[in-house]
Amino acid sequence: WIDMNELANFCPGTTCVRQSGVTCPNTGSISAITTCCLRCSGDGNKYDNPPFAINNVNSRDAIYNKGISTSALQYGNIRQYDAHNLYGITESIVTNTVQEELANKRSFVLSRSTFPGSGAHVAHWTGDNAATWNDLRWSVPTILKFGLFGIPMVGADICGFSGASNMELCARWTALGSFYPFARNHNNLEAPSQETYVWPEVTTVGQKFIGMRYRLLPYIYTLGYHAHVEGFPIARPLFMEFPTDTATYGINYQFMLGNALLVTPVVNQGATSVTGYYPAGVWYNIFDYSKISSTGRSVTTTVTLYDLPVHFRGGTILAMHQTALTSTAARLTPFDILVALPASGNADGDLYLDDGETISNPSATIVKFTASAGTFTSTVEKNDYAGAHSSLVNKVIVLGVTSSPSSVSLGSISKYDSATQRLEISLSSVKQTIDTDFTITWK
Repeated sequence: WIDMNELANFCPGTTCVRQSGVTCPNTGSISAITTCCLRCSGDGNKYDNPPFAINNVNSRDAIYNKGISTSALQYGNIRQYDAHNLYGITESIVTNTVQEELANKRSFVLSRSTFPGSGAHVAHWTGDNAATWNDLRWSVPTILKFGLFGIPMVGADICGFSGASNMELCARWTALGSFYPFARNHNNLEAPSQETYVWPEVTTVGQKFIGMRYRLLPYIYTLGYHAHVEGFPIARPLFMEFPTDTATYGINYQFMLGNALLVTPVVNQGATSVTGYYPAGVWYNIFDYSKISSTGRSVTTTVTLYDLPVHFRGGTILAMHQTALTSTAARLTPFDILVALPASGNADGDLYLDDGETISNPSATIVKFTASAGTFTSTVEKNDYAGAHSSLVNKVIVLGVTSSPSSVSLGSISKYDSATQRLEISLSSVKQTIDTDFTITWK
């Protein structure tokens, strides 16, 4: 974790004198340590006050606030104004490189200061947010922007970093944060405890949504693979998946997790319903499999404290594990393959597997999934990861099956629910591994 990894200074300005009545150096609380010991001035120039304003610290402070003056000269007569953003990305590159050289394994480095392209080296969190509903709301567009900046592994401090969180806020934020690419509950030393177990209601929310995150780890890991080799963000604005739907252009608080999952967070205090926009197609609730058929419209859903609408996009397929307390344990559980048939046409998806540690040219297994009315096929395109040989497929769940089939070509029918048009095909008896091609037909 590399923090404060740029030039930081709590007394900004070019001309400074000691402040009377301030004891330095400061000791004690965090707020005392960061008290400015000096009184500074001399910032009336175009580099410290450029002809534009940025929303720095939510109060449009000067661009150099809590840094050195952006008019300062670096080596080679380069102004801090032009070099400031290089600190974070260059330290990120060095830190990641050294970590991997020492351990000979992939590192995980979390950096406060980043720059477009930093995501090739480090993850990022959105900084010192507050335990407020406003900061919960703004976490979503912030994360989406960083994905577009080339930093796919990004998240906000769940429940808020500064100030006192509360049960409702933390419950809603825990549900939302479970679908951040980088999910972490984190606050400062002076704030009250806000762990998931502090409130029984939040514990229940965590069990549901963090549990679902662990089930979705194969999908999220596959998204990480695509981010690495193709540059796609993990969390995406709706307009990225639906570029011709102009209604998606102004949506700030919904997002796609990859191409398959639409997340509609509850972002307002006391809310008993949430309205989201559903682009044209078929959408299945990932928890109860209820369906929304849309031509491109807004839908209002009633929610309790324990609800957050997450919908699986018709035409997509993803692989899931069983829930577990750690990612290591989850990796050892069998796969469930979830298929969302569209109203017409085919569905597809993929799965990337490796050991999670090898740095370059890892042995990997890549599986492609396709489905249409009556048929599901799993095709292994690359099969170099030995761990895939022992990874079993527990069942295939197909959504959008309009009538109850009488037979399947592989495994057995374990359930058909006409209300949700859900067909579950158990493969537990045939010991089907994920690294072997197979096809299932039903009729």
